[in-house]
This record gives sequence, C-alpha cells and structure tokens, in this order.
Amino acid sequence: MTTITFIVRQSNGSREFSDVDSVNVPTSQGFIQILPGHAPLIAETAPGTCVISSRNESQSLPLSSAGLMRVKENKIILVL
Repeated sequence: MTTITFIVRQSNGSREFSDVDSVNVPTSQGFIQILPGHAPLIAETAPGTCVISSRNESQSLPLSSAGLMRVKENKIILVL
C-alpha cells in the first residue's frame, strides 16, 4: 500500500513522519485531508491541530502559526 511522507519544518528544526496513511491539516479555507496519490497542491495553512494517521493510530500535532504546505508525489512539506 502506498503511504505519505509528512515533513514539518520550523525555525527550530524539522520533524518527519514516514509511512503515513492520511493527514488532516487546517487551512485558511477549512480542513483538508491528504491521502496517498493526492494531486499536487500548494495551500496556506492556519493555526489549529493537524491529525496524522498511520496503521489505525492517530496523533495530533498542534500548529501555533500559519504556514505553507506543498503536496507532491506522496510527500507533504509544511513550512511554519
């Protein structure tokens, strides 16, 4: 099964989540769910809680500031 790599870059470092099944991200227009095979996308994110799901487990990642997200070829890069 295809999975996603999710990378969060901040001024104090980066975090990488591998083998992710889906990511729910707050954007300036509402929540968006990214699944494997998602079309290329660039979106402005909003403060809120990002939910990362993999292997029937979910974890929450609080986003304290707005940022920019890029989705391309089963990789998500979020710059805060």
